[in-house]
Amino acid sequence: MKADDVLSKMVHCRNRDKILFFTESGQVYSVHAYHISESSRASAGSKIASIVGIPKDDEINAIVCIPHDSVDPDLMLVQVTRDGMIKKTPLAEYQNINKSGKIAIKLNPGDILKGVKVAEKDSVVVIASDFGRCIMFKLDDLRAIGRGSRGVRALNMNKNNKVVTMDVVKAEYLATEQDNIASDDDEAYSVTSEDDTLVPCILSVSKKAKIKRTPLKLFRTQARNGVGVVLSKFDKGDSLAGFQIVGTGDLQQEVLIASKQGIVNRLSVAKIPIYKGRTAKGVMGLKLKSEDQVKTIAVVALNPEDDLDGNKSA
Repeated sequence: MKADDVLSKMVHCRNRDKILFFTESGQVYSVHAYHISESSRASAGSKIASIVGIPKDDEINAIVCIPHDSVDPDLMLVQVTRDGMIKKTPLAEYQNINKSGKIAIKLNPGDILKGVKVAEKDSVVVIASDFGRCIMFKLDDLRAIGRGSRGVRALNMNKNNKVVTMDVVKAEYLATEQDNIASDDDEAYSVTSEDDTLVPCILSVSKKAKIKRTPLKLFRTQARNGVGVVLSKFDKGDSLAGFQIVGTGDLQQEVLIASKQGIVNRLSVAKIPIYKGRTAKGVMGLKLKSEDQVKTIAVVALNPEDDLDGNKSA
């Protein structure tokens, strides 16, 4: 990448797969993966504008891969907007998108698309606002609607609050009625074994670079359009920059944190403290200047043959 560029989105695909680019204006563009030049890890890559017809004043907010061979009819594409609207549509409806683009979701005036995920039927949707409220509800609570539809309310927010992003997770990782849920313990416990590093958690980062992991077992599903529960508390003037669910697979992970001024830090997820309660603020994940703030976070799975510096193991 160029010196002033940072990683924002990442997707795994094969040459014949289709890559969908979703923009904040609610449009979706598609191109086969083989139209994107294969490059080395250190190369700058190609400009997206030279591949698909995205206007200069629009911004990509999500990337999704559709396998070339078949699309599971049970797979759903879930989209959420900044003002808290959500909809699910069968992924198959997005198979015939071209590089000129089509509408992905109808938006209310002033609203923008914030997150897109592919989900299985038994998934749980996780949505968080900049104020630090988080709601989780079953994907089955949403009725599947067409590609050009507007959606329904997902999170009941104050008019000054905005949705940051969303993620999806299998229900098996969340709390059950038998779990004893804590919510106000700010104490962190240290990670002492490889098994502990794969604890299913929400990794959250604030705009002032406070980072933490919160176990998914501290959350239960709720009804859609609720106010949610506390995901994190913040210092005065701080708010949520982003989150992602980690620890649900077999691979070690790392998180890249990038600021608006181009400062980047790369951390092993295993070294980020896990807190026993949801209200903890976390620890500093990136040293920022007073006027700077976190812009994006990206979590990537580590190849077992790579070390944390991206070097191949001997």
